[in-house]
Amino acid sequence: MCHRFHRGRPLRPRRRASRGLAACASAGLAVLVCAAPGHAIDAAGCPGASAIPTGATLQQASGATRCLVNQVRGEHGRAPLASHPRLALAAGRHGLDMVRRRYLGHRTPTGVTLVRRLERVGYVGAGRTWTAGEDLAWGTGVLATPERTVQAWLDSPSHRRVLLDAGYREIGIGVVLGLPVDRADLRGQPAVTYAADFGSRTQ
Repeated sequence: MCHRFHRGRPLRPRRRASRGLAACASAGLAVLVCAAPGHAIDAAGCPGASAIPTGATLQQASGATRCLVNQVRGEHGRAPLASHPRLALAAGRHGLDMVRRRYLGHRTPTGVTLVRRLERVGYVGAGRTWTAGEDLAWGTGVLATPERTVQAWLDSPSHRRVLLDAGYREIGIGVVLGLPVDRADLRGQPAVTYAADFGSRTQ
């Protein structure tokens, strides 16, 4: 069972007063996470958090992921994040694209960035001050659950910074069945790809 995601330095979008585009992608560096987690999160209050998502439970998995993120933020004195449909649309589309084209990253193989993806769904645009960030992950077996995914983000310093950023007010979660990589040794295993887009903007 594997859990893999990107990490790295924060990136700055082109807009004024934006805070960190992603804190999880740098030079295509992937990190394999199979170690025991540190301080465990409590998934009891988030229905579906400990279940491996299926085609029939993707919406529940998305809700459980947001529930866990907000639980962790609350434990650290951060405000909860409201679900935003445009962020969810961008995250879901990116998750599907990564699975279809077999890559894991904030920039697509054709160079489309998180900023551009958020522009396409109308979340950011001219005349607005905004900030955005993104966490990505994929997992197989029990590591494909929302609980283990959020735990892995929390245990990774770069992902943790995005998850706990006090400047974010909204979130959209994309949960997609399948792997963003071509791994013969993992074929046939339950696999899930996650994209979490965080944001805040002026109206």
